[in-house]
Amino acid sequence: MAMTWMASRSHFSCVLRLALLVVGAAAALLLAESAEADIHLTAKLTSIKQFTAEMYVEADAASACVLLLNATARVGCAPTTEANNKGPTKTLAAPLVMLENNTLALPKHLRRRKNAVLVQPERLNAFLEALANTDASHIGAVLTTQPSTAYSSDVATSPESKTPDASMAINSQSRAHVWNPAGTNINAQRYEFPVLSMDTKTYQRLVERALRNARVNHDESNQALFVVETNGAMSASGDETSEECLKRGSCLPLGGYSAISVWPPLGNNKNATAATQRLVVVLAPLDSRALFRDEANGAVSTGGPLVALLAAARMVAAENATATGNTRVVFAALAGEPFGGLGSRALARSLAKGGALRNATTVNESDPLEIVALEIGQVGTPGINAQLVARSAPVQDGTEEARDALVASGSVPSTEAPGMLPPGSLTSLITGMELQGTPLASGAVLSEFDGAFVTRRFRSRTDTAAAFNATRAAMAASAIARAIVELGAPGIPESASLGVDAAMPIVSDLADCLALSPKSRGLRCAAASELMTASAAVPGWYVGVMARPPSASSWVRWEREVRNGGRDVPMFAWSYLANATKSATWPGGDDAPASCVFGASNMSETCHNATQPFTPGACLGYQANFTRRRGTCVHASAVLLPSIPAATVARADGRGWTFDAKGLAGGAPAWTESYWETDTFHTRTFLKDPDHLATTLLVTGTLATVMVYAIGKFLGARVF
Repeated sequence: MAMTWMASRSHFSCVLRLALLVVGAAAALLLAESAEADIHLTAKLTSIKQFTAEMYVEADAASACVLLLNATARVGCAPTTEANNKGPTKTLAAPLVMLENNTLALPKHLRRRKNAVLVQPERLNAFLEALANTDASHIGAVLTTQPSTAYSSDVATSPESKTPDASMAINSQSRAHVWNPAGTNINAQRYEFPVLSMDTKTYQRLVERALRNARVNHDESNQALFVVETNGAMSASGDETSEECLKRGSCLPLGGYSAISVWPPLGNNKNATAATQRLVVVLAPLDSRALFRDEANGAVSTGGPLVALLAAARMVAAENATATGNTRVVFAALAGEPFGGLGSRALARSLAKGGALRNATTVNESDPLEIVALEIGQVGTPGINAQLVARSAPVQDGTEEARDALVASGSVPSTEAPGMLPPGSLTSLITGMELQGTPLASGAVLSEFDGAFVTRRFRSRTDTAAAFNATRAAMAASAIARAIVELGAPGIPESASLGVDAAMPIVSDLADCLALSPKSRGLRCAAASELMTASAAVPGWYVGVMARPPSASSWVRWEREVRNGGRDVPMFAWSYLANATKSATWPGGDDAPASCVFGASNMSETCHNATQPFTPGACLGYQANFTRRRGTCVHASAVLLPSIPAATVARADGRGWTFDAKGLAGGAPAWTESYWETDTFHTRTFLKDPDHLATTLLVTGTLATVMVYAIGKFLGARVF
């Protein structure tokens, strides 16, 4: 009996092995095409680690198009899926396809499924523009990469509207005028899929896999295809507005810090100085905008005006004038201007009665204050012959004094430029001050364009160093400096060096620091290193979000957040302006503290007054000195002014934000950015077998199991 049982067991074992062999052979045949699919797998692989690296391409997106919300709707890009509060966020897996040449649409047979589309950077704007007017349900994700430096100006386009900043215009004619002919308006569209920018190396690996997919049958039911799995959710959902997402805590207000400096500096005691009767306010943007928030560049859109402002401040203040006249100059590098003029609206509130800047520059609140504004528009465009153009602001009961001062500089034609005033910082300031009951006396815009922008890269990620001309920015700086003298800046002799030749070395140094020159050192440059320690060499031109409300009682904390929050461009602008406009003597004849500790509570340690901005001084170089963590105290009236939507108000406990619709008066912006579930969007590319394969394997395995069981039962019955 024992021998018979052993024999039957041996037969059963043989049959089982045979069945398993059949199952294995079937699986091997079904997976054969997958094994050769990746072109890299033909190389010799010596370890599991190598095999995994070749089978999976994992990378974080270099930058992403994010979801932005305002008071009425939302724009920008959706995540892979919206955040799911009931459980883990699911990820999207879609086959890789390459957008074919000479077309902006996928073939019909690919529109039956979701696809992860690879788009060359020079075709991205046109592709997204085309999707805005068609069904995009077949788009699961769009992946691209950074443009090369050889990006042709012939195909350069702007992601902004053809009528940009229309909400900041002061009349319907200007609001409807086509200022930006190259605009595609993709920044103002809503996309129900993620759009990611990958580093060049990752993008090339994805292209190889997309081309492999194209070589096989695109029918998913027949072939294994490379798919992209993206993981990154945002908290805002549905059709939320800024008001709704702030209530839910699913977004943060866009905002930053404007760098403001008053020259000549104010004294310790404003009552010891004659009342200021006039302020000449010079305006320039501090940041830019692009489809990908972390790839926002601003060579001409932002960098040119900012460089011209900083250079003009350096030249004018080099004369070291004192407040002997009735005029002071306010240099204002404004944050958040591409989002409805956040900085200019904040400046208007500060200049209104009761505002910090007005209180600092007048003896009594009722003292008359005449405000003249000069905006520096787009300057520094290469390859053009256009002259600088000055336009007057149509200020009610105002004068042409601001434009006349620019004309008197000798760099601007003597005739009035035709056309309307382009929407920008000046028009936003005019609206904001009229709402505060403090109209401008005069205003003008200096720019390189007449009826339309001469740059095709306005607020795009191709607006890089290759698109910047330092000589033209120096011309603008010289014109502004001379206009400031014409408008009554005190103590500047006729022999002052304010020409283009004097401006050029300053502009060149600034272009180096702000990565506007081809071989730029960025914020590791000498001028920046003496004043601050940058978080990155390459400046970031996106305004960012306000994680927490700025303290209402201490402006020193505003600077601390800028220093510690990686906001390098406003930190550099503030430090540079404070250093450029500082006085050689300390007010009152007292000696300045030899050194300072940022945020200290007594004058022996700091030059700041925690409750009175703009006076009496600034602690420079603190962040650059990590050894002693001390800086140098200088007599400068410079401050970092929070620039946030007026409709976003700090909660009573100071730990978050709420919404006040009163802040929307005059078309004021209320932009917010959705929370991200993670800091970055993560992508993983792998070979996905066709759906029928799993079914076939399951059926084959089941049949083999039944067969083994039946044979076993049969043999068992024969034996026993």
